[in-house]
Amino acid sequence: MGLAENGGKVDPAKADEPFNDPFVVKTANEAARKSVMLKDSASLLPIDAEEKILLIEQIFPTHAFAANMYSHPGLLWDEMCKIGSDVSSVEIPYFPSGNDLDRVRMRIGEANTIVMTNYYYHKGASSISNVVREIMDMGKKVIVVTNTPYEFGLPDDFPTGIICFNPGSREHMRAVAEVIYGKLKPTAGLSFDVNADSLTENRSSQD
Repeated sequence: MGLAENGGKVDPAKADEPFNDPFVVKTANEAARKSVMLKDSASLLPIDAEEKILLIEQIFPTHAFAANMYSHPGLLWDEMCKIGSDVSSVEIPYFPSGNDLDRVRMRIGEANTIVMTNYYYHKGASSISNVVREIMDMGKKVIVVTNTPYEFGLPDDFPTGIICFNPGSREHMRAVAEVIYGKLKPTAGLSFDVNADSLTENRSSQD
């Protein structure tokens, strides 16, 4: 494959060519659009492009690590603003402090529709499901964006959730924004049940 040629070094001016190759770009967009999933038992979606939305967005580790035009903190807000005309945002660390959550609570009154991320990261999980429940108890319409279909990111009591599998990818965040505003109808699904009861039953039957 030539990976060892010239000590593995490449011309910096050409280093991004594979990333920007038309086939790679097309495949990334197709994968994002075909893999996004939707749970919407509360029928909250789609949202009108002119509706006031407050986005509570975690800084996913990939956002902080890359910090470039492709992947950066505020990536979902960036994509939502390309469709929606009234989207405000509260950006919080992946591991939010008490002060961070107080900033969220201070902004909740700005909108009746809240979009919240509840991401999973394998090197250090940090669920904010308790904050999602707190906001739902206020009578707000809450749409959860997560990267896992399991209880950690989308518990059974969360009626509306969008699942994407790479929150650090612009293509996936674009797909999420399009689902929120009805520009994309998800077609992906799981061939198995992920709720806690079914997982317990499956483990028992295997034993």
